[in-house]
Formats: sequence, structure tokens, C-alpha cells
Amino acid sequence: MPSANWASNSLYDPNGTIWDISETYFLIQITNNSYLLEDEAKFLHDYYSGAKPKVYLARQRRNNGSIVQISKFATFRGHYICFTVNTEVTNPPMKARNVLATSYKFIHGNLNTLDNVFYYDVVNLDVRSAIRNAFKTIDRYDDTGLYHINTGERGWVEVRKNNPFILGMEKLLEENSEGIGNAFINMVVFYIEASQGGLINWKDCTIHLEINLSR
Repeated sequence: MPSANWASNSLYDPNGTIWDISETYFLIQITNNSYLLEDEAKFLHDYYSGAKPKVYLARQRRNNGSIVQISKFATFRGHYICFTVNTEVTNPPMKARNVLATSYKFIHGNLNTLDNVFYYDVVNLDVRSAIRNAFKTIDRYDDTGLYHINTGERGWVEVRKNNPFILGMEKLLEENSEGIGNAFINMVVFYIEASQGGLINWKDCTIHLEINLSR
């Protein structure tokens, strides 16, 4: 377990271990799946059961004394699975990329092992719009719902444009170039849950986004 100050105040959460990373930012390692939605728990079980990822809540003590939740994520060595992230509630302000970098580094010791970031059930409208534009550019339908785009290939410009998850990752890589082993994005994968017959309801469909790194 990483070294940090442990806060035992049960007001923070009675069902997890609390780790203070800074005066304002702390993580709660969840000891059960009570904070996961049913579909989130199923996803971890179906795709990562062998890895046994641990689930965390990222929270902040704001300047006014209140506590807010910033993110819910799961992680194991090399992988970071983001279920929710909202930095608009933070005070002092935090960037989503800093939540990712700070949390992963604290839990795993460094960023150099990070290979894959997965955003589950994307709700951010800019990200969804970028994926839709990339899908139109690719101009093909896959029954699996999986679409791979290598950096620089067809659809890359569209999936990257105004996409805060990809642009944020590029900024993270730039700000932590040595600590993350000069990693770069080599491929993104998005998954679209379409109805039978290949019809996609872009307003309500479930979309996941995966960012893969190379060194």
C-alpha cells in the first residue's frame, strides 16, 4: 500500500480506506462494490476479473470546508478505468488529467507503467461529438461496435478535435514526459452500442473510449 497519511474520520466514508494525498485531495479505496452501478461491476467482472482492479473514489476538501467527489475509477498496474470525472466542482481548481496522473502515480508508484486509459459510458458531449464525427469519416459499420483508429490514420483528426479526453492525455504526456517514459498515443478505440440492424441512436447510445499508449 502506498505511503501517505491515513484519515480515519468516518464522516468521509465508513466502507473504505482513506488516503490523504494533499491537504485538499484524497482517495478512498473501496472495500466492496457498493459504489459501483450494476453495469459497472459487471464490466469489471467480465473484462478485468483476472486482474482484480481496485476501485477508488477521488474527493476534495473544498476551500469552504465541504467535501465533493471528483471521480470514480478502477485501476491495476498499466490500466486506469474511469467511470466518472467532474472537475467543475473543485475549489481549488483541478484538471481531470491531474486527477488521473496524481491518482495513478500515488497508487502504483510512478506513471511509467501506464499503458491504457479507458473511459466507461462517456457522457461528455464534446467527446461524443468527436467520436460521431470520426465514425462518419471512417464510413463503415462493424457488427462488434469496435472501431480502432491509429494515430494519424483516417478518423484521427476528427476523433481528436475538441476531444478533452484525448487532448487532456496529450497534455498529461507533455507535462510528465520523463516520468511516463516519453509515452505517446498510438491508438484510440471506441465502442458504440448500436441497436439491431446497425442503427445508432447518437443521443442515447452507450459509448466507451479507450486510449492506448506506446513508448
